[in-house]
This record gives sequence, structure tokens and C-alpha cells, in this order.
Amino acid sequence: MTEQDDENNLVDEPTLSSSETINDEHSINKEMNRRLFVNLLTGSAVAISGLLSLKWILSSKNDEIPSLLRKNHDFNANLSKAYFKPDRLAPTFSENLIADPRANGDLGLKDDFAPNDWLLHLYGNNTHKIFTLNNLKKLPIIEMTTELKCIEGWSQIVKWKGVRLFDFLLKNQMLSNNPKYVSMETPDKEYYVGLDIESAIHPQTLLAFEMNNKPLTLEHGAPLRLVTPLKYGIKHIKRIGSITVTDNKPKDYWAEQGYDWYSGH
Repeated sequence: MTEQDDENNLVDEPTLSSSETINDEHSINKEMNRRLFVNLLTGSAVAISGLLSLKWILSSKNDEIPSLLRKNHDFNANLSKAYFKPDRLAPTFSENLIADPRANGDLGLKDDFAPNDWLLHLYGNNTHKIFTLNNLKKLPIIEMTTELKCIEGWSQIVKWKGVRLFDFLLKNQMLSNNPKYVSMETPDKEYYVGLDIESAIHPQTLLAFEMNNKPLTLEHGAPLRLVTPLKYGIKHIKRIGSITVTDNKPKDYWAEQGYDWYSGH
């Protein structure tokens, strides 16, 4: 076949007129604009739906906490309670592992506090009793080395020395009416926690006055703090000023900020 034959066999490529090219570009632009409009409309609908859902969640409250979040906390609390047993003990550790934990939080720890003037007030069963630290030390002294767990994610092995909250309440006849809760506040009432009675009378729940073989420092709650190793550190109230035994669920500082009231782990 000659070059001439090849040239004769070539098929001419179809060409578009100027008007056809313009029409195609118009169609493409129209489709792009349509898709952009649909995407914007869908995105706006999703955003509005999200904002309305958030508004509903925040407007529906229980204990000043959005109800949906409170239901979440209640579910976690029920799981913790189901797992809780009076004879379930937190692990204990060798004293060689101890170290001073962070002094997280200074709520209720005013600088003008005078340790020598400190008194512990106990309320319940229509009575009000007042104690000094020496009064508490007449109860059986308990030492334990457990893990302090912070809700922020860190933990530290700490040795504690104190008296069981159970022994203190029993000695002062605060358990005779089978109360449901125990409430604690700092002397200035700026920090407060609530405990279910099962956690309060657990054998490892202490009113502690020593940490790592030394008296508590002011930043760690001197002269008396709570230690309850089956709960997170937000429940370990420092510088206890008052203890109240009650049948009414007590207020709790961090629960009011949106955290789990039970705070067990």
C-alpha cells in the first residue's frame, strides 16, 4: 500500500462548531452550579439539624446537667455499682513505689486557713458533734498503700495513714438508721463531695492525716482529707470541715460541672 493509499484511508475527525462548544460549556457550568447548590443545601440542613439537636440536649436538664449526658453518667454509675462489692478491695502496693502525687486543685484551700484552729463537724440523726484531730486518732489507725487515680488520666502510688470512715461513723452512732449518703465540705464550703453509703463504709475509705509517712501538707489537704481508692481523685476531698450523714443525695462540686456523681472506677 502506498503513502497515497494511506492518506486516502484516513477518516476525518468530527469537529464541533463554535455554537456546539458553547452549549457544552454551558451544560457543564449548569451541572456544576446545580451540584454546588445541592451540597450547600445539604450542608446547611445538617448544620441546622446539629445546632437544633445541641440546643435540645443543653435545654433539657437534670440536676443542672443536660439530661442526655446525665443518663450517660447514670448508666456508668449503675455499671460501677453492679461491680462494687464490700469485699472488693483496691490493689495495694509496695512502699518502695510511693511518690508524692500532684497537688491538683486548690478549691476550698484558702491561704488564710489556720490548722491549729481546725475542727471537724459531724451532722446526722438530729445531732451535731465536734472533733479535733486527736479525737480521731483514738480510733484504730489504718495504713495502706494504694493507687490514686486522677480523672485527667494520671495515677500515683501513695501511702496513707488515717482512720476508717466506717469506724468513725459507727463510733458516733451515725449508721443506726441505715442512711443512704454521706456529704463532706471544706471549712469554707467552696468544695464539696457526695458519697453513696456503700462507698463511705468501704474498709479502704479513710479519713487520712498522713501521706507517705509524713503529716499532710496544706496543699494536700491538711489536717484531714478523704481517701477512697475505688473512686477517682475528684472524690478525695481535701481539708474536710464537715461530714453529714443523710438520706438525701448530696450535692457534688464536679457533678455540677458535668462529671459523673458516682465517679467510681
